[in-house]
Amino acid sequence: MTSAEPRVLMLAPYCYPATGAEAIVTSKLAVALLEAGWQVTVLTDSEAGRFYPATNLERFKVLEACTHDVRVWRPGGIAKRTGWMPITRSASHLRGLAWSLRAAVRARGLLRQQKFDVLLSRSMPQYGHLAALMLANKRLAPWVASWSDPIPPEKAPPPYGRGAQGHANWLSMRYCRAVATHADWHVFPSERLRRYVTSYLPACRFKSSAIPHVALDGLVVPGRPSADSFVVCHAGGGLAWQAPDVLLEAFARFARTVGPQGRVHLRFIGARREQILSARWNGTLGHLLSFEEAKPYQETLRECASASVLLVLEADCAEGIFLPSKFVDYAQAGRPILAVSPLAGTLADLLRSYGGGVAADCSSVDAVELALLKLYAHWQSGTLEAAFEPSALQAKFSAAAVVEGYNSVLTQLSLAAHGGEIG
Repeated sequence: MTSAEPRVLMLAPYCYPATGAEAIVTSKLAVALLEAGWQVTVLTDSEAGRFYPATNLERFKVLEACTHDVRVWRPGGIAKRTGWMPITRSASHLRGLAWSLRAAVRARGLLRQQKFDVLLSRSMPQYGHLAALMLANKRLAPWVASWSDPIPPEKAPPPYGRGAQGHANWLSMRYCRAVATHADWHVFPSERLRRYVTSYLPACRFKSSAIPHVALDGLVVPGRPSADSFVVCHAGGGLAWQAPDVLLEAFARFARTVGPQGRVHLRFIGARREQILSARWNGTLGHLLSFEEAKPYQETLRECASASVLLVLEADCAEGIFLPSKFVDYAQAGRPILAVSPLAGTLADLLRSYGGGVAADCSSVDAVELALLKLYAHWQSGTLEAAFEPSALQAKFSAAAVVEGYNSVLTQLSLAAHGGEIG
């Protein structure tokens, strides 16, 4: 069986410092495990995945003592020294391979020095599992592969990719099949994503489970939303594939319905204006929308906690398989959530089962307008927080629930190692 204080070696190119969505998710998981008494060692790449300003959250500083920064060359450094700039995608792939090789060597040394109960690899980025795959035949510790999104990215559902049955690069597919086969267990943040990925990587179907991203208690100081203005806030980027026209038309109708006395506002933090506001909407909605630069994580959380409603915008897919990290951050902030997403999807499932907000069909202007009017009516009557109380949703993502999920995986692996049956 595993020790009372499980030891985990985490291979996570995006982790600490937390400067992007995947890095924030991974940092929070590492903190949750540490606070539960696990012994955690992280191999990361501090130069990778820098999308937001670095956070200075005191809670994350515990990671400094257990994080090993595996440094490799940077394309910008090569250009500076030689005057030659590699093709961006090729340079990224080469850098990922270089990091994986160095991380595998470092991990192998650590695994031989001391006993670890589990080797946990994280993706994204796509190469996040490669170092662990290089060690798979050494059998130095059970390997758990954690998948945040479908990989290869071409396998993501349209419009993000070509679909589960769509064509993907043969080398990427060979890599993913090898990860599916050789990892002892696979973890996905949602059950719908687990089913989707295992449809094209069947080797991991019967050795996988869904464990959501973690929400940490105490990261957010409860905010005081304005009593004078109904503010719908979207935090973070990731809007390249989401067509905003349904949202904007619905918001325009909503604003006309409540009238100028309604004092409504749609706020974007970290999204580019050109991604959202085409010329079609600039004259109609320009005065009701605002766009701000990306902020450090702790400042973004503070702004979220002071909004009336927090917005998740997903692309129109046949099935919503994702659990966006911002959705968990929103639950953490404790404000009502408006998920403009596929009705057959993870976010609709969660809000239906646990409360905390409203899901509106992302293909229907009418549905989004009705959801806005519903939330606004509760805001006007002072019942917004009571109607969309977040405690059940927060419990779903709590550190205790997530750590128990990983404990369950370790128990499964221990049973298998002693001749029991996985599953």
